[in-house]
Amino acid sequence: MKKLLFVTLILTIITSFTFAQREPQVYICGNDGDDAVYWLNGQRFVLPKVSENANAAGIAVSGQNVYIVGSDGNDAVYWLNGRRIVLSKNSEYATATGISISGSDIYISSSEKNWNDNNLYGYDSIAIYWLNGRRIVLPLPLMEIDNDLLGALGASASAIVISGSDILITGKINRDAVYWLNGRLNVLSKYNSYASAKSVAISGSDVLIIGSEISPADTGFYGVYWQNGRQIRLRDHRNIDSHANSIAIQGSNIFIIGNEHIESNGYINIIAGYWLNGNRINLPLTKETSSANAINIYGSNIYIAGSDGDDAVYLLNGRRIVLPRALGSTAVATGIAIIQ
Repeated sequence: MKKLLFVTLILTIITSFTFAQREPQVYICGNDGDDAVYWLNGQRFVLPKVSENANAAGIAVSGQNVYIVGSDGNDAVYWLNGRRIVLSKNSEYATATGISISGSDIYISSSEKNWNDNNLYGYDSIAIYWLNGRRIVLPLPLMEIDNDLLGALGASASAIVISGSDILITGKINRDAVYWLNGRLNVLSKYNSYASAKSVAISGSDVLIIGSEISPADTGFYGVYWQNGRQIRLRDHRNIDSHANSIAIQGSNIFIIGNEHIESNGYINIIAGYWLNGNRINLPLTKETSSANAINIYGSNIYIAGSDGDDAVYLLNGRRIVLPRALGSTAVATGIAIIQ
């Protein structure tokens, strides 16, 4: 009887340990007041900074290493397991916007600019990326008007993804949505005067890039995505503005999260939601102003990170979870990573 009880106890411990190991770890980066922060399973950690303001824009987890990209004052930085690392720049200001890990290689997208009239390569801002800390400037077109170089044009890089040996970076040049594939510049189609590309997902041979385009009357924006270069407008409630912020693919389903600006009783409310295969669905958030900034699909679970009023939140299959913040501050979640 004692032997049977002992075996049963061992099996119970092993079973409990197995179930515990299956619980996913939820890493979320964001901002809490003037601090860059991250939350691990809901516990808040403040990242070190040397300036008054720091910002966390994206997160990636590889093995035991947690990478968070953003800015600290005028510097583009990333934090590796909480240790602050400054990225090289050749300008007055830089910010890191996205990160992708491939094996032992670390890719980070960024934008740089000068505040004065000393333009960079004829532009007031440029798009770059770092590969293992080495700064690489992305190519820009030579703009000419009446045979004179046109300065004060803006370029930026918004996200980076690695697929096999391919490096794909999304962004904007002047009024065009663009992407760079292995350093080669590609301009995405637009129907109106302005468009920008925000994020990208790759599924098999399909490349889906999301962004925004200004309306025909220049009165607001609407969310769009490009599937293998073909632009598709996202349906919205056709109020003032809609913006697409992040994308994830699950089988044949395309999830695009973003925000709508809705006018109600003379006020502008920002409503977080997502498009599932093009159909708009609002998220069950409680405040008049909310945002949906990042999405991650893990197994059958859908995680969306953003904000609800002054709170940073994430939603797990539609269930709202509030993340802790400093007393009296305003917080927002900007990136999310899920690992076993």
